[in-house]
Amino acid sequence: MPVFVGACAAPRPLMTTASAQDPLTRVTGAAILDSSAAPTRLLVAQRAYPEKLRGLWEFPGGKQDPGEGAEEALVRECGEELGVTVRLLDEVPAPNPEGWPLKGTAVMRVFTAVVTDDREPAAGEDHLQLRWVALDNPAAILDLDWIPADLPIVRALLEQLAVVGTTTAGPENSGVGTALSGPLIADAAHTGAPVTGTADTGVPRSRTSHSGR
Repeated sequence: MPVFVGACAAPRPLMTTASAQDPLTRVTGAAILDSSAAPTRLLVAQRAYPEKLRGLWEFPGGKQDPGEGAEEALVRECGEELGVTVRLLDEVPAPNPEGWPLKGTAVMRVFTAVVTDDREPAAGEDHLQLRWVALDNPAAILDLDWIPADLPIVRALLEQLAVVGTTTAGPENSGVGTALSGPLIADAAHTGAPVTGTADTGVPRSRTSHSGR
């Protein structure tokens, strides 16, 4: 299984590097799982801004900087947005090599990932809250109010993880979210309640997540 932990690793051949002359706005997103071997939960993030996207759900991530590869950008973004180090696993196959179409000329590449340090993801100014959603209830995941451009990616992710069409039994699985309680460590199960972020109510920083949407 391909992995990528930091900027020092050599990029894979298909990981296009953004440049100042690139006509596309290149965005990366992380589908963070609670385990690489047998995932049961997916981390989702609720947007804080801009106003038209406030309250909608998305994959954490953001834009590639000029000269930066997709994997390198995503590792950096997860550190900046969530305060954690991630190990990238597999790319969610997109309709074309450039990635999933967003607004205008923006495209996004999404990778599954796990957290590799002993910190738990924290919602910063980009997000109102983070939430773990159970993969054994795909209908509940799809029922979340996703950013429209992300919804086909969610469907593709569920198909990739082979959970579409599964059923959920028992009252314990009736909700759509679980707690982030305690450190998030790759390949460990996690339970708890959503973490509410401390979104900045002032002027947002110039670097915005998924700015093509």
